[in-house]
Amino acid sequence: MSRHWAVLWVLSMMVACSGKFCGAGYLAELEEHHGEVQRDRASAVAAWGAVTQGDRFQVGDGLRTGGSGGAQLSLASDGRALVESNTVLRFLDRDPRGGSRRLALEEGAVRIDSGN
Repeated sequence: MSRHWAVLWVLSMMVACSGKFCGAGYLAELEEHHGEVQRDRASAVAAWGAVTQGDRFQVGDGLRTGGSGGAQLSLASDGRALVESNTVLRFLDRDPRGGSRRLALEEGAVRIDSGN
């Protein structure tokens, strides 16, 4: 399995509804950020705007970091995603291939630290 697909598989497992956000409709929450970090919403994809600590991400939302940016997200299954610079991450509303994958790493790199 390529590294890219392995990361996507891990991310999709992390956003399964089995953790602290289950039932709340949130897949992730922004814990920390620095530098250039923006978000968009499912209702306005590519309309990038400012982020605030505590922002919550639902399916269809996205997070983008610039050259000096980085972020830490708390994931639904008690894990953490460390988003590196020059990365675009999207919480999918559906898997375009019809499977169960609900998160897309469109570019860049994300490190996942799993919880329990």
